Amino acid sequence: MRRRCHQPDRPDYKNYGGRGITVCDEWRFGFGDLTGFEVFFRDMGSRPSLDHTLDRVDNSKPYSAANCRWSTSRQQHRNKRSNRFIEVGGQRMTVVEAAERYSVPADKLYVRLKRGRTGDEAIAMLRSIPVSLQSSPPEESSSR
Repeated sequence: MRRRCHQPDRPDYKNYGGRGITVCDEWRFGFGDLTGFEVFFRDMGSRPSLDHTLDRVDNSKPYSAANCRWSTSRQQHRNKRSNRFIEVGGQRMTVVEAAERYSVPADKLYVRLKRGRTGDEAIAMLRSIPVSLQSSPPEESSSR
């Protein structure tokens, strides 16, 4: 983490330090009698499992206690700069999340979106549900 953010000779520097991503001073240099690692460990605690690695909540902000968490690979894949976000039913989510939530194939959803459909339209097409029913609650029938 510290090397890729602060050593320009590193191959991965361009994706971190080269974009302005840094490690907070407390984690780099320590605080009071604590070393940088000790402050990091105090802030983040032990890694919950071997399946977890450090993840930044906001990928445009630095490594710090306020912006880091332990995440699984699956969680980290949903928190990448390259993800495409769409809005479905008034909620913002990744295309993969939408595909899972609405039980449609992600590859077909990408195609509909690439052809200019909105998230709601693409999901509705793939589920064969009219868009008006997709995002609106059913109307109550009136008796005469």
